[in-house]
Amino acid sequence: MIQLTIRSTIWELEPHTAAKHVILEKYLGAWFPIMGTTNGRILYVDGFSGPGKYKNGELGSPLIALNLAKDHIHFDKLRSQIVFYFIEADEDRCLHLEKLLDDIDIPENFRVQAICDTFVNTLTSIFERLDEQNKNLAPSFLFIDPFGYSQIPFHVIKKIMSYNRCEVLITFMYDYINRFIEQEDRAHLFDQLFGTDEWRKISTSENSEDRKDFVHNLYVSQLKDEANIKYVRSFEMVNKKGHTEYFLIFGTNSIDGLKHMKYAMWKVDDVGDFRFSDRTDQNQTVLFEKTPNYEQLKTILIDKFKGQTVSVEELELFILEQTPFRESHYKRQILKPMETADSPEIEVFNRKRRNTYPPGCEIKFL
Repeated sequence: MIQLTIRSTIWELEPHTAAKHVILEKYLGAWFPIMGTTNGRILYVDGFSGPGKYKNGELGSPLIALNLAKDHIHFDKLRSQIVFYFIEADEDRCLHLEKLLDDIDIPENFRVQAICDTFVNTLTSIFERLDEQNKNLAPSFLFIDPFGYSQIPFHVIKKIMSYNRCEVLITFMYDYINRFIEQEDRAHLFDQLFGTDEWRKISTSENSEDRKDFVHNLYVSQLKDEANIKYVRSFEMVNKKGHTEYFLIFGTNSIDGLKHMKYAMWKVDDVGDFRFSDRTDQNQTVLFEKTPNYEQLKTILIDKFKGQTVSVEELELFILEQTPFRESHYKRQILKPMETADSPEIEVFNRKRRNTYPPGCEIKFL
């Protein structure tokens, strides 16, 4: 079980945290070169940075992000000013992080700041400054990874996503939410977390899976409906006992952002005693493994399109937006076997070569 309170300045890296770092690194490996070559200024925010390193010397999320940008193979093309805000409320951890940053050779176009304050105070200050100056927030990625649930009020997430080209990766600490959600003295904290009092409809009589679905789905629906995030994907971290530790929730309004996050998630195929699965749609729960379950995707496509004719573009968009799978998971792995089966399951129109599925072709699901 994840420790909610860590009192020491540094601590040992836990496997579930290492898994998050893999995802973060894979995603930022695409985000920095894309955003850093097309914008004058971009912003990376680590909302709960910690001390920068773990007890045995492993890098924390701030240094992972900074080193990734600094040492990126395409660094010479990163012409943007890249601003890093590393927020840490604990003074000792913040000072520890500052010392580590002092020893790093920072490129001229980087602006790096460790901020010894809370996530809420820091973001509120940024919002107020922008409002006063009538300015927009630069294209931003915010890694929001709290120990608990009381430090990420929904109104802050909603405000972040009101700006153009902002993305969030949020650790939604279900284990602790579930443990404390019915304590009356914490009700105001859950009102703030969800941005609504609808969570109060939770019932102790519900079984554990229904209860989990209710809590998870409410938060995801708030992100979509109230924060107006176009694409929300939720990834569940389950320990070896089958217990849900947390959900890692990604929000973006960019189809390219969605593509790159899915790429990152499918790269996390070995996290020791933990397993990741896509939990966005409980009817399509998919475990991230080295080899995707193509039969599962095939079933999803047949259920959706049987008897219909759709363009390959429509098919790919559906896979990307409505399933846990990637846009690279369907042509060779699914369409080709369906077409070449003894009893073909699809017909293909508007193409020149058999067993290819170029732009503009149409697929009829028989």
